[in-house]
Amino acid sequence: MQTRGEGRASKVGSVVVALACTACLLPALALAQEPVAPVADDATPAAPVTDEAAPVVPVAAEAGAVADEVAPALPDAAGAAPAAPAGYEDPPPQASTSQPAAAPDAPPEPATRDARFIDANSDRILMTSTAATHPDGTFFFSNYDGLYTDGPLLLLQFGYAFTDRIQAAITGVPPMFEDQPYFFDISLKARVLDAGILRAAVLGALGAFFFVEGNGFWGARVGGVGQVCFTTSCWSSLSASVTTFLNDDTTDFLPIVFGAGAVLRVSSLVAFLFEPLYTLVIGNAASTTDQFLFSYAVRLSGPRWGVDIGFVRPFDEVGSNLLIMGFPMVAFTYRSGGRAPESAPGTTAAALFTPARP
Repeated sequence: MQTRGEGRASKVGSVVVALACTACLLPALALAQEPVAPVADDATPAAPVTDEAAPVVPVAAEAGAVADEVAPALPDAAGAAPAAPAGYEDPPPQASTSQPAAAPDAPPEPATRDARFIDANSDRILMTSTAATHPDGTFFFSNYDGLYTDGPLLLLQFGYAFTDRIQAAITGVPPMFEDQPYFFDISLKARVLDAGILRAAVLGALGAFFFVEGNGFWGARVGGVGQVCFTTSCWSSLSASVTTFLNDDTTDFLPIVFGAGAVLRVSSLVAFLFEPLYTLVIGNAASTTDQFLFSYAVRLSGPRWGVDIGFVRPFDEVGSNLLIMGFPMVAFTYRSGGRAPESAPGTTAAALFTPARP
């Protein structure tokens, strides 16, 4: 028979796991040749000769004067252009006022894209949260599968990002076997700081726990998380978080979960995860004890999907009965493509959610 202390410790373990948990063509020219007029065979009759002499007209002098006026305006026999009149200057060249066509904005290079667009699991480590949120307009589905001492652990999560900074999710344990505990949670996450490599977010949720004995409790989960990125794209980062659960039994049972974690990305596909987790229980319940967990995993991810394969190792009496590596845990996420943020004008969402290549 399970004692009251052991029952309380089992509840704490369940609470800890639950809390931690986008040509042109040239025209042809036609030359027309006019026909030559035929020459008549009959000669024109000569004019009659008269005895009076015709008056002499100075034709040669008048023709020479006309030729002198016309000659400067005609090209010479070699085809050269006539000389410009004295005092004439060519006008200065006109500057072009046409502007070159602006090149369209190219999609960002893979190395400069934020981790939120190339990693579908970027909003969490393995069990705790990061300061990242899913891109605006993203639907996401996640599941957490683990094997614990009391049996398998399965959490399902459905969520949506209302904006580029705010997302909501519903998390719960589906019916799987008889006498299983249940957990349901409605959460909201808001990214409140995005200053280059420094980021922060706040979390809030309403949740309920139902245990085998038939009892249970509900309450509010509140917390915050800070994140330090190695680069502005935040492909690798360190995170620290604190979360607590508040209800009407807070004076007797107040769990505070301190989490930390590292995401070390070695390529656009692979990253390594490390996550220590410490739970401090404050209250009058003497049977409750503090717990320490250490999780580690390898992450395979892309813009639309991500899977974390790792182990969770408790350092307590329960953990001593497990494999030395801890109990296995797999977390998977699939999401839709979201909308491009306002901070990247001219960039399409399809370009941001294209798989990155190193």
